[in-house]
Amino acid sequence: MRGKIALEEHVSTPENNRLWDSTGEAGRNGTEYMKDVERRLLDRSIQLEEMAQRHIDHVILSLTSPGAQSILDKAKAVSFARDTNDFIVENYVQPNPDKFSAFATLALQNPEAAAEELERAVKKLGMKGALINGYT
Repeated sequence: MRGKIALEEHVSTPENNRLWDSTGEAGRNGTEYMKDVERRLLDRSIQLEEMAQRHIDHVILSLTSPGAQSILDKAKAVSFARDTNDFIVENYVQPNPDKFSAFATLALQNPEAAAEELERAVKKLGMKGALINGYT
């Protein structure tokens, strides 16, 4: 079957990877496994290769955990969300618009800023909406 679209495929950013409890994750899953996960979440070429292998034509990307919802400081969460959206669009969507679209990351700790970021992400960056994660 051709013409597959995959939703909510996870990616990360270097900043998001710094928020992980990498020691805890490695304790559960092994250090080598977690290194591979982190590498795959940042490497567009791996994702494109795996899409081709699975006959997936287009992917809607979203940020993996821990994400903006894990940041208690409102100003830092808002900045993190904005930077994340810029990173995903610049590093995934713009180089491969035929292969990648994305859902925005929002910092719901500040509802007004989240609404502004959603508008910016959709209207300026061309994102397709937002993925809302529960965490706090």
